[in-house]
Amino acid sequence: MASDSPTGVSADDGLLDCPADFGHPGPRGASRLELMRSALDLGLGIPRLGWYLARRRHYESAVARDLAGGPAPVESPDLPSLPDVPLRLFLAAAEPSGESHAARLAQALQRLAVEAGAPSPELRGLGGDELRAAGVETLADPGSKAAMGAGVMGALPFYTGLIERSAACWAGWRPHTFVPVDSPALFVPMARTAQRFGVPTVHHIAPGFWAWAPWRVSRYRRYIQRALTILPFEPAWFARHGVPTGHVGHPLLDELAGLPTPPGADDRARDALILLPGSRGHEIDDNLPWMLRVVERLRLARPGLAVRVLQSSERHRERIAGILAGGPPVEERYTDLHPELSRGRVVLAVSGTVLTDVLHHRLPTVAIYRDTGIWKARAQNLILTTGSFATTNLVAGERIVPEHLFRGDGPLEEVTNWLTQAWDDPQLRSTIARGLERAAKRLGPAGAAERAARFVLRSAAEQASARTAKGTH
Repeated sequence: MASDSPTGVSADDGLLDCPADFGHPGPRGASRLELMRSALDLGLGIPRLGWYLARRRHYESAVARDLAGGPAPVESPDLPSLPDVPLRLFLAAAEPSGESHAARLAQALQRLAVEAGAPSPELRGLGGDELRAAGVETLADPGSKAAMGAGVMGALPFYTGLIERSAACWAGWRPHTFVPVDSPALFVPMARTAQRFGVPTVHHIAPGFWAWAPWRVSRYRRYIQRALTILPFEPAWFARHGVPTGHVGHPLLDELAGLPTPPGADDRARDALILLPGSRGHEIDDNLPWMLRVVERLRLARPGLAVRVLQSSERHRERIAGILAGGPPVEERYTDLHPELSRGRVVLAVSGTVLTDVLHHRLPTVAIYRDTGIWKARAQNLILTTGSFATTNLVAGERIVPEHLFRGDGPLEEVTNWLTQAWDDPQLRSTIARGLERAAKRLGPAGAAERAARFVLRSAAEQASARTAKGTH
């Protein structure tokens, strides 16, 4: 989104412009206050890290108990009586994956309200084409800056501009609830600003503070009225830290529910090694060349091995083609992942949300995260509280798939040997399949969007009732 404004967010961009008739403290003042607070938080980062490291054993043992506990049941609250005027909801997504979840949530909100005999809610917010197609009028698209790969300092004017413009909307339009999706670095400061304007926040997809930076939960607790959790161990962790939750289950399962049943683990259609090198440019740069070194080793024993690099969009086509040039022959596919995953026999994946897609297909998988810098490769031993970073293992509460966080050459031979064994050994494949089945059951059922919508509508209806009692709207 091009803009000549100092905030980087222009009011003349073809998107919705909210009323700007507001009073104290004012959107501009609120956004500048958030900028100052962010600078203060950055300065306090080192002492907070030191405090955490001094109590690290305590955090680790507490998280271990949460991971080993039984999975939390999903919650689907009854809808309260909805008002006979449209509820006003402000939805926000900062990344493409979050926007997909926000779009499904928007559709569920509209459907449930109409089914309850109430008017469809008015939906405004932050996002791109997918959110607009779901009926949300958008002020700006945070994902446009994320896609540019701008550095933190270069992006600050843009993000403070988002806060200022959103605050102007909250002051003039007065939504009943702010509903951000994921992305706590942007949306927790926005939730604090929303609170200043009398707008409660229901955060869809609670952040993984349980794995890193657990000290951040104290601020989160002050500004988030309800966190919607998606992993089976999260409600216990947030409850211990005083954060009200609603456990709605993983939103990706709504997508997966409509897929055909994948073929069995030893079906002849499963004939390929699948490489999933990440969805961000730096992840692909750091991990795909290393993955190709594994491919070279595997092909020494299996010269005809079919290998496919999968991406759900063509955004990184040129980057991937450049890395593959001159390397071992590998197919590229830029399409829906699932038809290709159904043909995979083993997977080598960069750890991330995609592991939940892979879990649906019950595929033997090695999860990696290679970093060419310093801090991420050391994070597991320094900051990570869980002992694991692969979602599959966290959900299972046990080590189901191998995972490696490393720098440099890393575990080339170990990963090559495991993939070779997982390709050929029926006993190992059977053991892995049983573990993946346990993990999938702990993840819970589909329907997260509807359950989340019920929590949001309940919050908005309560806020509308409170304002009516006070004589405000």
